[in-house]
Amino acid sequence: MEPEAPFLPSPAAGQRPIRLLLAGGHPLGRELLKYYLEKEPDFQVTGEVAKVEAAAQLALDIPCDVMVLDVAGTGQEAAEAARRLVTQAPLAKIVALAARASRNRVREMLRAGVTGYVLKTGPVRDLVVAIRTIRGGQFFFSPEVACQMQVSHWQTPSNPAEEAELAPREQEVLRMIAQGRNTKEIAVSLRLSVQSIDACRLRLLNKTKVKSIAGLVKYAVREGYVSLDEL
Repeated sequence: MEPEAPFLPSPAAGQRPIRLLLAGGHPLGRELLKYYLEKEPDFQVTGEVAKVEAAAQLALDIPCDVMVLDVAGTGQEAAEAARRLVTQAPLAKIVALAARASRNRVREMLRAGVTGYVLKTGPVRDLVVAIRTIRGGQFFFSPEVACQMQVSHWQTPSNPAEEAELAPREQEVLRMIAQGRNTKEIAVSLRLSVQSIDACRLRLLNKTKVKSIAGLVKYAVREGYVSLDEL
């Protein structure tokens, strides 16, 4: 994200700062994020964790007002982390920090309880405003995300695959297929039978309206179920 000068006025005297927890992403990325966020007079980064899966436990150990989840390339793990966080620390607000935003990814995170979605390609100011906005009980989206969601709300998809709703297990299998794992490897990893994985793959082909494994890989990348770095 591009750094900018602190945005919005300083908090009133005696007002408690907004307590932030950072989860996910690379160590250097979190360190830079902490540096720029703590330039804001009303922000205080009180903790961080490397994996988004550990975010809920971190929020239990260190009370926070806003959790910043780096969801790049984490797929279902980020949504599950958000759900656990909402359950275990219901007063904490969640903003997702992502490299890109497919409609499915944004919808999945919203259903999980996220109230902010910020793109890394934007300025730091977007994240700063997002934190203050969701702390106040409102939603915030980066301009590109807000535009995309508005268009997808009113536009009728010309491609039926755009409306595919995949179950959590189907999403797991789709990601593993896109990562190049074969049926046996997926079955072992998920502790399922080969027949169950074959059946799931057929459901994926039917739901996404594609005709091949290559088509599933393209679909997984386009809809944000897997990042190019994971291929």
